[in-house]
Amino acid sequence: MSFELKKWLDQNVVPLLQSELQIHSFISKPGPDGIKPEKVLVWLVAKDDSSWPAIVKRLLSFPGIYFDFLRDAEVVELNGAKVAIFGGDGTPFIGSNCMAMTRLFHKTEDGIELLLEVGRRYSRAEAAAAAVKQFFSQFEGISPVELYSRYRPPFGTA
Repeated sequence: MSFELKKWLDQNVVPLLQSELQIHSFISKPGPDGIKPEKVLVWLVAKDDSSWPAIVKRLLSFPGIYFDFLRDAEVVELNGAKVAIFGGDGTPFIGSNCMAMTRLFHKTEDGIELLLEVGRRYSRAEAAAAAVKQFFSQFEGISPVELYSRYRPPFGTA
């Protein structure tokens, strides 16, 4: 029995995109059976500067999608070189490349862990910081701690 990654992405990622997001790239980590992946890591990019905060809120509204907290770094091979990706806290932050980003987690019905890195690169760090601030302002009256608590994965799922 083979595993069709394209078909899996069409079923599990494409419905999340709508017209606001595009897949930048993806990789998968083979599972113990060597057929079905254990994890699929997908980088999604917001198509315009103003949409990133609302996109992240929309994605969190899907059942079973959470912030990805405290994940160990994954070592993957890209273009023949081993690279550590992810790891640490997936809450909204600003990267050194002026990108507002967050990492989300979803365990799909077939048991595969879907990790979504959702970002948007801005021309200046201040614009990226404003996007992160705008994300939090969408949850009026809710502190970041309460927000993280609301959107943390149930124990044992991640």
